[in-house]
Amino acid sequence: MITFLWQEKPKGVRARLLKFAVNQVLKFAQVKLERTELSVFFTDDATMADLNRTYRHKQGTTDVLSFTYEEKPSNIVLSGEIIISLDTARKQAKNRGKMLEDELGELLIHGLLHILGYEDKSVKGYEKMVKEGEKLWEKAKDLYLCPLNTP
Repeated sequence: MITFLWQEKPKGVRARLLKFAVNQVLKFAQVKLERTELSVFFTDDATMADLNRTYRHKQGTTDVLSFTYEEKPSNIVLSGEIIISLDTARKQAKNRGKMLEDELGELLIHGLLHILGYEDKSVKGYEKMVKEGEKLWEKAKDLYLCPLNTP
């Protein structure tokens, strides 16, 4: 099950597309949706800064945080939470010349890749994750917009 929680839902952002993208990434990773418990919370910079300080011991906000839950029911394979700052996503989208929906999709997939075990502690690892996230987002968007292309 995938749950989205919005502190504020931005106009023009299709939650159904974002959920579809998560489903596609899980499918690519061969993780069944019915064996998944994932919460996604879209918040602001102030809340994100508090979470970043509490859990990462870093000052200031960040764009995305993800947490993997080790304790889960036996029928659940993947359990976690992704938190995305809408404020930071808006700034990044503007600076990169992207639509907010695209920035949110890429951040969502980046957080999901962490839960699936990807790491970005090195520059090389980070670049690999960003490229993978962008590729998966574009692929999911293409499938969502043209479902007849589904392999």
